[in-house]
Amino acid sequence: MYIGRRSVAAAGGAGSARIFCLAAQGASNGAQSLRLIATTAADGAAANGSASPRLLRLIIIGPPGGGKGTQGERIERDYGLSQISTGQLLRTERDKKSPLGLRIEEIVAKGGLVEDDVMFDLVKNAIASHPNPKGWLLDGFPRTTTQAQALKALTDELGKPITGVLYINADKNVIADRLKDRYIHPRSGRSYNLRYYPPKVPGKDDVTGEDLVQREDDKPETVLSRLTVYEEKTRPVLDYYARTGLLHTIDSPNSDIGYERIKQVLNDLLRQ
Repeated sequence: MYIGRRSVAAAGGAGSARIFCLAAQGASNGAQSLRLIATTAADGAAANGSASPRLLRLIIIGPPGGGKGTQGERIERDYGLSQISTGQLLRTERDKKSPLGLRIEEIVAKGGLVEDDVMFDLVKNAIASHPNPKGWLLDGFPRTTTQAQALKALTDELGKPITGVLYINADKNVIADRLKDRYIHPRSGRSYNLRYYPPKVPGKDDVTGEDLVQREDDKPETVLSRLTVYEEKTRPVLDYYARTGLLHTIDSPNSDIGYERIKQVLNDLLRQ
């Protein structure tokens, strides 16, 4: 278990997860020197609507199937943050068929990794075009310590440092059980769970009516090994944020318990 300034104890249970995050990590040997257009600096607000003198600029990290997408939607709803998902950013740019989108499509089709500078540009543009006086929640970035250090340099240069990093900690066996019932809409990234969040029409996306599919790496025989690889790759990033004092580990046996613990952390941050 990774322990930051706050770790919230776990209880039993299983819950739902709606995830849309396309993992993207770069291979750069050093932090890119990029300029990030400043986000707005108005005051944030807690979920109960009380005024606060502090913005929330958050990063959310968690394993595939751990409930990151569900929690991101709840944070966006209750705290008014803009959710920035790198997976959605990549899909949106790809669908535009822009020069960058065509490059992304080619990289993903070959199973490659999107470079650091591309991911920085996408995050920068998203923040610049969606200013929010209450702050933002970044999902899917950083994936490496180099990316984390570069992001810190950028936000520090703006005088708008990261407020906190939420790590959604869920049991491997619970995740494997969730993922075996997960189906996605490939074009949008919308996710369903046959037990906890089924589509209105079996096998069809609620919005478009198009077919849902199960990802090969969501099948039980691959999930546990996939999670082991994820932990190995993510550990250095979590250790980095633990050293900075920004990491908050959220033990999340199910999405409802996890979210109550997230609210405790966010409300404490807003009071500081």
